[in-house]
Amino acid sequence: MRKVKVFLTITLFLGGLWAGRLSGYASYKELAEHYAPVIYQEVYPDSTGAFDRITSVDFDGDFDPTNNIQNALNDNGQLPAAVYYFVIESKTHFFIYYFLYHVWTNEGGLSPYSHEFDGIMVVVYKDGSTYGDFTALEIMTNNRVSVYKEQQGNDIESGSLNISGGLDFYDDSYSAAGMYGNHPVLFASYAHDGKGHDLRNWLEGIKTESLHMLTYYFDPNATDFTAPAAGDESISNDDLGGDINNLNPVPYELIDITSSRGIWELQFSHPEMFDSTDNYYGYILGWPGNFGKTLKSALYNGNYLPGEVLPWFFDDYGDSSSVLRGDWFFDPTRAFNAHVIVNQDYSFYYGDSRTGAPGHPLLVLNGMYLNENSPNITSYPPRSVQLGNNYIYDVQAEGSGTLHYGLLYAPDGMSIDSGSGYIQWHPPKTGLYHVIVEVDNGSSFMLQHFTINVTAPPPPGSHSGGGGGCDMSGNGNILPGFLLMILLPFFYKKLRYQKERG
Repeated sequence: MRKVKVFLTITLFLGGLWAGRLSGYASYKELAEHYAPVIYQEVYPDSTGAFDRITSVDFDGDFDPTNNIQNALNDNGQLPAAVYYFVIESKTHFFIYYFLYHVWTNEGGLSPYSHEFDGIMVVVYKDGSTYGDFTALEIMTNNRVSVYKEQQGNDIESGSLNISGGLDFYDDSYSAAGMYGNHPVLFASYAHDGKGHDLRNWLEGIKTESLHMLTYYFDPNATDFTAPAAGDESISNDDLGGDINNLNPVPYELIDITSSRGIWELQFSHPEMFDSTDNYYGYILGWPGNFGKTLKSALYNGNYLPGEVLPWFFDDYGDSSSVLRGDWFFDPTRAFNAHVIVNQDYSFYYGDSRTGAPGHPLLVLNGMYLNENSPNITSYPPRSVQLGNNYIYDVQAEGSGTLHYGLLYAPDGMSIDSGSGYIQWHPPKTGLYHVIVEVDNGSSFMLQHFTINVTAPPPPGSHSGGGGGCDMSGNGNILPGFLLMILLPFFYKKLRYQKERG
């Protein structure tokens, strides 16, 4: 386990160091600062307004998430403001993520829960300038995606999602600046009354005559990030749109999720913080690694409230059937392209087009998507089959040259047609079976990883209720995710040699 941790940390560091710097663009940190959003945060007008503070999971100085709700109340809402960030780079775009954390929430009339995360993705076109050109912004809140563009922009059109509207921006002086600023302005509702901390464009959120509100913004020179005490935030709706200094401004700290305090890194350095884990179900990452799914439930009024899923398990339910759970975080090129029509040069490949540097810190582990000549697998495999039935998957791919299909890892008896990609298999027993498909055009390759759940047929006379849950005990032929993560980069050539030798 120690070797996995060290390898992952070194790889993340190198990915962040290489990307952006060699190309002439701003560093990932500088990009995140440049486009850091302004958040108008509505707060509830009593002591529980402490739950409406944007902060970090370690705001109280410890790595024990079970006491976060109580400590937020004990601190009377005077929590240090923080926003997590992460940047992924493709050949044509930067995808800049921001994640907002609240200790408590209540949405849609459901029972309250702890550790809410909401996501923002700023998409920036690589036009040759230092910071690129703003293309669009997506908001992931309550597992729903909203897409915004510039007020007069035509870089994107509605696709599987309708564009929700145009954005307003602030410039670096934080005065209202129309389209001439670079900080998108958003609104987050308070969590009471079943609203959750619903994120949206700020003009959509400001609809009441009198509000209690904080204005979170990034200031590179700030040293004090403390929010005012709960109940001290009353403003008038007439103040909105004026000088930000009149709107209870609170500067926030930007925290890289792969740093020692980042929520991604904490799952490796402090696994005791996490209540549950789950497998990644998409394809781009290159391994089905078992990641932290939720933080440990927080105590409130004598009850432990379950936590919301972490950003790498976000799922845009119903918004796009082709975007799997987790791929809004791990595979933004595919997710964004599934949501809208992009009227710009657009590449699915992660990396700098001039230097070849890896542009996706989490993909450096297996070298995927680093070659712009690589084939692109466009199909999605069936994930389950009943015992007694044949498993069929017709792999579809596109790319230059003649494409050859192969199986780098597969259960006994599975076959693939090397010319067409047609997979057939008759499962011998129930369980989970891991598969690695390779598509090769002679000069480069792409891999697709997935797991097949072979389920038992329903008892005679019963009616099947559809897809049941996966038995994660794993009775099948599975290569553990983290073992794949380590072996695949180093032994890829050996795997190919053995495949070619038959």
